[in-house]
Amino acid sequence: MTPSRAQTYQAQCRKGGRTRRVSIGRHGKITVDEARKLAKEGMGQVAKGEDPAEDRIGKARGKYRLT
Repeated sequence: MTPSRAQTYQAQCRKGGRTRRVSIGRHGKITVDEARKLAKEGMGQVAKGEDPAEDRIGKARGKYRLT
């Protein structure tokens, strides 16, 4: 739960000694089943060696990059 009392679904994994947590979506906007499905997809990416959290950070940084 966030300070604004919004409940958010998150997926957490540990790889290479580093714990990563990714927000999946807000409760009410997505269902528990949808959140579980998205979490499994994210864990599949981690198993393949990808980092979903870093992908999101990279996209956000690229979105606001000044040229």
